[in-house]
Amino acid sequence: MDIRSSARQHKRPEEEALLMVSQCSALQPQDRVRLLTQTPDAATLTGLTHLDVERRIGRPLRSQWNPRRLARGVSRLRWWLQGGSDRHLLWVGDQAYPEHLALVYDPPAILFGRGDLGALNYPRVGVVGTRRPDQTGLSAAAELGASLAASGVAVVSGLARGIDGAAHRGVIGAQTGHGEYGECDVSVTGAAAGAEADVAAGAAPAIAVLGCGIDRIYPVEHKELAGEIVARGGLLLSEYPPGTPPARYQFPARNRIVVGLSQVLVVVQAPSPSGALISAEFALAEGRDVLVHTVGRSWSGCRQLLDDGARLIETVGEVLQERILAEPADEARTAELLRRAQEAKLSLFAGLSTKQEEHR
Repeated sequence: MDIRSSARQHKRPEEEALLMVSQCSALQPQDRVRLLTQTPDAATLTGLTHLDVERRIGRPLRSQWNPRRLARGVSRLRWWLQGGSDRHLLWVGDQAYPEHLALVYDPPAILFGRGDLGALNYPRVGVVGTRRPDQTGLSAAAELGASLAASGVAVVSGLARGIDGAAHRGVIGAQTGHGEYGECDVSVTGAAAGAEADVAAGAAPAIAVLGCGIDRIYPVEHKELAGEIVARGGLLLSEYPPGTPPARYQFPARNRIVVGLSQVLVVVQAPSPSGALISAEFALAEGRDVLVHTVGRSWSGCRQLLDDGARLIETVGEVLQERILAEPADEARTAELLRRAQEAKLSLFAGLSTKQEEHR
């Protein structure tokens, strides 16, 4: 039985119990579900011995179970949760927990969120790639983010430097009428602004998955971008409790959540080896559709993915036509999404041309 089905057969654990268990890094997601379905209240958890926990999860625990320390950390986490109505604690058995994420191998049992959970109701495409792309890759990622958002598709990524950040900035560009292509700040003005206003009104949000606590934005230069994502109806997610600093081993684990949230994954540029390549290989193993942007076809990781069965794409229209996103019987809807994506692309490039004229 998968962990979501197991969790749904039992009542939701107490908030204090969820917060206690979320802090125990020695527990794997399936361990957390086994422990919390058998011991859903904090009072009983606090009374468990190390051996009790091992019996409940069915394996040895590599570090000492310390319920008193976990209980002391609850007040800090509760203080964070009570900081606003846009702060969330998701349990794998909750109705709001994303269905696609629950289907991947080892889905997180507990998620912390900040922003609008409604972002999870949109069709979702993951956009990933190297932290060190070239200018063509940055531009392609930003254009893809803007066009997907304008088409009503939420963009999922990891808020990392490079491709991730460019894709998220493209989403913000579609929502505001301003975009960034690489390091070019694009402002939409004149006739283009009118067309962009229509697109912006229905633009989908961004979803960023962190490899650290949700209050510890990494890299730090993306703190403002993270704030923009939340302010414009997007969502930040992490399986790590607030206050958790970034650590190298946490980012590959973060990548499986990006894949799990994404109905389709687009790799823009990726070397081999790389985190983006790990994400894409995981997606292929999970049976998710993986696409490679044409600007990355010469990159070693992208070539490997194409050899493994990923498909090469050049435009957002090819992404929107993927079987899991497009409704085969609704050709009119698909055509409308393509029209809106093209509008966003043209108006953003019109803004770029205006900026170039101003600097001549």
